[in-house]
Amino acid sequence: MTSREVVDLRKGLGMTHAQFSQLLGVNASTLYRWETSTTEPLKIDPFPLQLLTVLQQQLRARKSEADRRKFAEAVLGGLAVGGGLLALFTLLQAVFDDGPAKQRRTGGAGARPTVGRTRSSPNRRKR
Repeated sequence: MTSREVVDLRKGLGMTHAQFSQLLGVNASTLYRWETSTTEPLKIDPFPLQLLTVLQQQLRARKSEADRRKFAEAVLGGLAVGGGLLALFTLLQAVFDDGPAKQRRTGGAGARPTVGRTRSSPNRRKR
């Protein structure tokens, strides 16, 4: 990710430095350093980089300006109401529920079996 992409993303969401840094969970001075860096690509820790990437994908996936504005308002509203965690939840909800770049999880290791099974306790006495 480049410094120009970080600036464009923050402005695309209509967020201040303070709001955007809170959403990413970084200090405002760190965000300022990213935005003014001449080193490309930026060296960003994995978690904020993932958030930046998802935000960028979600904004790009919304074709109309109205959809982009609605998404930005939802993330900003979540940040204003409940802080970074609610904004992060709003972002993740958009990714997994109703976002244009819809991604659904199916099956996998955490999926529940379709046929119920009864389990016996390992401490149960055998007769």
